[in-house]
Amino acid sequence: MTAAPSPAWKLRNRVLVVLVTLVALVVLTPVVLVGPAFVGLAEPVGGPVGDGPVRLVLDGYVSIGVIDTGDGGVLLVDAGNDPTAAALLADLAAHGTSPADVRAVLLTHGHPDHINGLAALPGVPVFGMAAEAPFLSGQALWRGPLPGLLGGDDTGVRITHQVDDGARLKIGARDVEVFAVPGHTAGSAAWRVDDVLFVGDNATFEEDGALRPAPWVFTDDTEQNEASLVALGARVAGRPIRAVVASHSGPGTAEALTAYRP
Repeated sequence: MTAAPSPAWKLRNRVLVVLVTLVALVVLTPVVLVGPAFVGLAEPVGGPVGDGPVRLVLDGYVSIGVIDTGDGGVLLVDAGNDPTAAALLADLAAHGTSPADVRAVLLTHGHPDHINGLAALPGVPVFGMAAEAPFLSGQALWRGPLPGLLGGDDTGVRITHQVDDGARLKIGARDVEVFAVPGHTAGSAAWRVDDVLFVGDNATFEEDGALRPAPWVFTDDTEQNEASLVALGARVAGRPIRAVVASHSGPGTAEALTAYRP
């Protein structure tokens, strides 16, 4: 005759079930929330963007724009996720340059996967929108569901050159223009470098070439992000933009941007 389980055994069993359930929730919740954001996207790519001076360096799941400035230097759009910047430094070395040749970093926004690589580029000028500064210093919290859980600390990154919407710069031989595109973050920016437009995380491109707005789970204000993309499309309509580079998917076209409607 089999003895009935003791109350202590039943309690231990319940505790074990609860613990397993909690672990499963911790492991699966990010997958459930984040996974759909990347389904159906064009595969991120590294290498040259057409025949011009722009190339992309893949740092895990995020790309860094590297642009030859024509004077022996390079211009970066964001700095990647890896604090050691291993992929970026390897790319610079392969092209006969070093961190000392980086003229500036243009920040699309301040989420960690776009700024961590700055740790390997001390003293490099950082250009960005003023509205992003409080989030970098820990004085403000991201409002996106996941970034809001992870933010709040001083990143140590500072915007050394604050720019306004519509500002135009000349960095080496490159013509640079900045567009404010708030929504993904308050100080999100898109950067036009000659005829390539970098939109950061403000948008991605699907396998069929259609533009998709920033995923809600990472975004402060999805409606504002969508409105900013429509406004950006109207501002660049008719311009000779040969590629639109998103950080987490393959590049897309200006036509896809100007055609986008929420």
